[in-house]
Amino acid sequence: MAQNKYNVKGTLKQDLTAARAELKQFRHDVSILKKRGLLDKKYDARSVNPTKYLKSVIKQFGNVLSGQAQSVKVNKSNKQYYGAKGYQTKGNLTNAPMQRQKVSVLKRRDREGR
Repeated sequence: MAQNKYNVKGTLKQDLTAARAELKQFRHDVSILKKRGLLDKKYDARSVNPTKYLKSVIKQFGNVLSGQAQSVKVNKSNKQYYGAKGYQTKGNLTNAPMQRQKVSVLKRRDREGR
């Protein structure tokens, strides 16, 4: 019986906590896109509500949020070049895929030449 406690409006408490977590994640995503310059600064990430436009922007730049791409500033001529190649562009920013490089760590004796 403890799991099926209803609040005043008749919804399950679990549903409310899931909705709060979803809203928190949405606001976090808005904050990240603002920091990367892909969203206007007029949106206050602490109190913004999900709108059709903001949901579409988050969906469009999902690869930036997941870390698979990063936004890079480019000039107009390079913007046309990257746009023709199929990269997403917005304003003077282009989303370039992240290139993972293998980093080798040298041990201390290798650095000293022993």
